[in-house]
Amino acid sequence: MYGKNPFAVLQRRMRLLGTILKFLCLAWIVTNGVMLTAEMTPEDLQNHRAASVQDRVRNCPGEFARRFDCTQDILLAGEQMSTVSVIERLAVSVILPAIAWTVWRVVMWWIRRVLWPPAVSTRWAADRG
Repeated sequence: MYGKNPFAVLQRRMRLLGTILKFLCLAWIVTNGVMLTAEMTPEDLQNHRAASVQDRVRNCPGEFARRFDCTQDILLAGEQMSTVSVIERLAVSVILPAIAWTVWRVVMWWIRRVLWPPAVSTRWAADRG
């Protein structure tokens, strides 16, 4: 153990941790993506098949043109809510692993900078010398 370079050991361990984090992020995205999309119901999406939307459409009063406008308003509001629901689910499944991976890359950048500082430019050394 004493004969090994501690920086090389640290580099191997950090590379292993990076690989583990990569697989954990991918597993998180796959499992959450599948679970969150499988659990979506017409009520979550508030599309025309949802019972609550159909009830509101049936209660639209007036003649044909007025009922048509009322129905369009209800369906458009439902589409907007379904878009928000899908974006929230996407954010939970993708943005959290992206944040973890970004933090990991910053940590690795700092470790590389500390362990292997940039060499002095030979041109700068020649100019000074």
